Amino acid sequence: MFRSEFKEGREDEIVIEDVEYEEMIELLAVIYPSNAPINAWNLKSILKLADRFIMPAVLERCKKELRISTLNGAQKLLLAQMYNFEDLQMELAQQYKTAEDAKKLKSEPEYNQLDQKTRALLFDSINY
Repeated sequence: MFRSEFKEGREDEIVIEDVEYEEMIELLAVIYPSNAPINAWNLKSILKLADRFIMPAVLERCKKELRISTLNGAQKLLLAQMYNFEDLQMELAQQYKTAEDAKKLKSEPEYNQLDQKTRALLFDSINY
């Protein structure tokens, strides 16, 4: 795009619609040159942009951060669901083993946004 025969290759400036300046700076810092950390603070915006711009290496780093993130369980499951991290969804669902675990998860606001497939994974992992 930047070095091609497309219009953008001849421009001094390229406008990227629907991207906040600060989020783009965060993404660029993650990939060049500093390899900036991905954390709970920037995870959602980095995920959104890495998915949009098809950046598998950055998505993998996000997945690793999501595993250890301080986000609540429903938030983690929702992000894994949104970005089709099926292996991570399974891994996260398997952390809920008891009815008490499930009750706690259901009390988190994001739980209501989980789809039937994710809820089924949770149901299957609970030992009754």
